[in-house]
Amino acid sequence: MILTCKIVVPNNASELEIINAELAAGRDDSRWKRTYTREDRKQMTDFTNKCGSCSHFCPYSKGHVFAETYGDCNAGHPWGQRSRPACSDYERSRQC
Repeated sequence: MILTCKIVVPNNASELEIINAELAAGRDDSRWKRTYTREDRKQMTDFTNKCGSCSHFCPYSKGHVFAETYGDCNAGHPWGQRSRPACSDYERSRQC
């Protein structure tokens, strides 16, 4: 799990002011947000009736800039995200 906190201090803040701001942030749970990795987001996404669960969807290879999250449609539809709604040619993949 990755937690992030944004601490804003003025440019001319003293070392003591910076340390006090860090300590205050450490005690305030509401300032911390969970950051999800790409793998976390992929596992949490439900592909029921989405392009990603269609037998026509072909994801881009690992070397591609949009690897695994975008792909081509073998049924002749334009390329796009795997999480977009299914089209009229949707056929549930056996893998899903």
